[in-house]
Amino acid sequence: MIASMASAAPFKLWSLGSPTGDNGNAYFMNLQGGKVLAGHVNSSPMLLNTTGIEQYTNAAGFGAKGVCQVGNWIYQTSAGAVGNVGIAKFPADNWAATPVALTVANSTGTKADSICTDGTYIYSNSYGAPQYRIRKFAVATDGELTEITTGGWPVNTSDTTARFRSISYYNGKIYAANCKSSSADTQQVWEVDCATGTAVGLLSGANLLPPSSLGVAYANQDMYQVTRTGDTIFGVGLASRLHTWKLIGGTWTLQPDVILTDVRNSDHPNDECYGIAALSEKYVWINAAQTTYYFNLTPTIGDARKLADDTVIGLDGGIVTAKAADGESYWIEAADRSSAVKVISNINPAVGSVVNCVGKMTTVNGEKVFDTTGMSASVVGTGSVAPVVMTNKTLGGAGLAVDGMLVKVTGKVIDVDGMGMWLKLDDGSAANGGAGVEVTMLDGDVVDAIATDTNTYATVTGIVRVINGVVSINALSGEGTAL
Repeated sequence: MIASMASAAPFKLWSLGSPTGDNGNAYFMNLQGGKVLAGHVNSSPMLLNTTGIEQYTNAAGFGAKGVCQVGNWIYQTSAGAVGNVGIAKFPADNWAATPVALTVANSTGTKADSICTDGTYIYSNSYGAPQYRIRKFAVATDGELTEITTGGWPVNTSDTTARFRSISYYNGKIYAANCKSSSADTQQVWEVDCATGTAVGLLSGANLLPPSSLGVAYANQDMYQVTRTGDTIFGVGLASRLHTWKLIGGTWTLQPDVILTDVRNSDHPNDECYGIAALSEKYVWINAAQTTYYFNLTPTIGDARKLADDTVIGLDGGIVTAKAADGESYWIEAADRSSAVKVISNINPAVGSVVNCVGKMTTVNGEKVFDTTGMSASVVGTGSVAPVVMTNKTLGGAGLAVDGMLVKVTGKVIDVDGMGMWLKLDDGSAANGGAGVEVTMLDGDVVDAIATDTNTYATVTGIVRVINGVVSINALSGEGTAL
């Protein structure tokens, strides 16, 4: 159990520029069927999956900001972008088709630059005045739209200074991002009931405003799109920070902001995030100016172990299970006991500490190691994990999957080093081809406290080591017992 734990740092799984190689901006996003429909002002609508860009149209004169699909039609908006046609449609089975502008959504002052759908109706913001309005459209079988003007629609919020930069849909509600707020008291996220049109100012907060270092141009523009998944709402804006709210005890609670350093430092130093969609609370797509990203927001130790050497990643919530004799390294394990790793660090936390680390993966003698040298590691709480009980055969065959794990094994002592530096256990499962599992002491001491002779039985608790493919156990002091 963990006593306290901070949110994990995001890890960039991939990033891609415009599919046409131009410098146009990628914009708002909608999750539909496990994939994302996203706007691009030059490459037009894009279809994204978890590995990259699956489709795009590149229709001349029809740049897109918002995109959604209803039935056999894909709809796109482009107010303020190339084409400036409001809402247009094209067949979902023909991405090469030229979009057709729909006049119902193109009249002066009512053009849209963001749309979403509940699968039956289409909803849009208003690019022109009033910008605090959300509209609703019925969809005909031929793809034509008819605006609904009864039953509370269109929705005009009580904040007549608001500008809904974008909208997204989740479970019967529209979530609108108000980018025109310069006060901590201003509602930056609104929730609209799709059935009744009831609008509620949902979320605000001082730290949603961009830092002054970004300059006057960004004074009231830090919320471009929000999206909900489960009991979490994510938001992004021009300051390249990920805002997160959790629904806790019926109240939306703002979590610490996460700086999107990949956006800020690598691909787009101008910091502008325009769109976001969430596959879950763990994975999100983000459009930041000319680049589309896919992030793992809560990378696990198991995720990190799969990465190439020198990959930098943040790991939060690892529980310290053991410390090396050198005082400069220790082992952390996930609270669910799914994975573990050795950490090289400039701190020396006690066993039972919960640590947050930023470092890079490396491999030493075939063993995965997380090196935080020159980066960061800090204690954020306390916790504990029980050792995983394993047979010798399971342990010997698991290889790197159990490297670093805290385990308990039992077996017959079949060999003992004459100097007392190691012994070997076999529980009858013929681990390592019958050679047994080697046990040494983590602190470098002799194994006499466990056993000094063969043909005795012992139980050992320790850390699994996989050195150059050979599995062994570093026993914890006082955790080896002859039976």
